[in-house]
Amino acid sequence: GLNETDASTAGIIMALSPVMTMVLARFVLGEPLGLWKSLGALAALAGMLVIVAHGDLTALLRLSFSPGELWIVGSAFCWALYTVLVRRAKFGIELLPLVVLLLGAGALVALPFHLWELFNDERSAMNGDGLLALAYLAGPGGALMYY
Repeated sequence: GLNETDASTAGIIMALSPVMTMVLARFVLGEPLGLWKSLGALAALAGMLVIVAHGDLTALLRLSFSPGELWIVGSAFCWALYTVLVRRAKFGIELLPLVVLLLGAGALVALPFHLWELFNDERSAMNGDGLLALAYLAGPGGALMYY
């Protein structure tokens, strides 16, 4: 998706993932939204619309989406669905071992793709900025978020 849209747009779309998660939790898990969650979701959606429309609400009528943006929306939806389904599953193990298991499995699944990119694509070369981003994703953006 990021090949066909910019990172700012993708970030705005991904910021709606918690809202998607709340709505899916309502339908899949039967969790009530409640007044405060509903108001928070509406405020997040309104803020995203203002940002996308650059303050011009008539611009919302002229919106068109690129294939990249649709891929990012699909990604956000899949992440929200995954989050809800993991909460529904009863694994029968403690939280920390579950986090280690999920992150380890994710790393193993991603490894062949990383190796393919490493040998076929210059963009996957790790420089200082890439290593900092990876450290953030592995730490606060990954393991701590799961825990």
